[in-house]
Amino acid sequence: DIRQRRGRTPEPVVYTPLGPDPPGTAALIVRSPIDSSGLVAMLRQQVQALDPALPIFRARTLPQVRRDLDWNGRVSNGLFLFLAFIAVALATFGLYAVTTHAVSQERHEIGIRMALGARTHQIIARVLRRLLVQVSFGFAAGVVCTMLWERMFPPGDASIHAADPVSLTLVALALVGLMTIAAAVPSRRASRVDPLLAIRAE
Repeated sequence: DIRQRRGRTPEPVVYTPLGPDPPGTAALIVRSPIDSSGLVAMLRQQVQALDPALPIFRARTLPQVRRDLDWNGRVSNGLFLFLAFIAVALATFGLYAVTTHAVSQERHEIGIRMALGARTHQIIARVLRRLLVQVSFGFAAGVVCTMLWERMFPPGDASIHAADPVSLTLVALALVGLMTIAAAVPSRRASRVDPLLAIRAE
């Protein structure tokens, strides 16, 4: 078994002779303690001594080959991270806007609760509780959609599962962090509502 690609399990490979009809190009792999620039010149000299018509081109070191092979993966990962950052930013601003709107709509009720003796932490807990319910419903819908997507479009690698417990736990923790960030300012504003002003505003 030869590992032909990075990050994958070895695949069964069989090497056969070139035969009477060899391919037009071939790869020569050389391991040597000599510097790569001097090694290429030495190889070119030896090959031309065997056959002057055989050229040597695209001489690269193994790290350069690996970097070239990983170009698609690097671009895909960068694009995925960029889109994920946009999604997280939109989710955070969306939660912030929804929470701010809910607090402004319930300003009269919050003022009454505070006039009747509600504590600051109780007001903040009420705002966070509502936001937690919304995030929980969104998380549950996301898990269901992820499982359906994985069933409709299974990944090529059997060891990869989009809905594994570790990934879901990390997503849940990220959502809790986003919820905390989005609810920080609205809950602080709700806890500072003046009961008299809130009641008179109605």
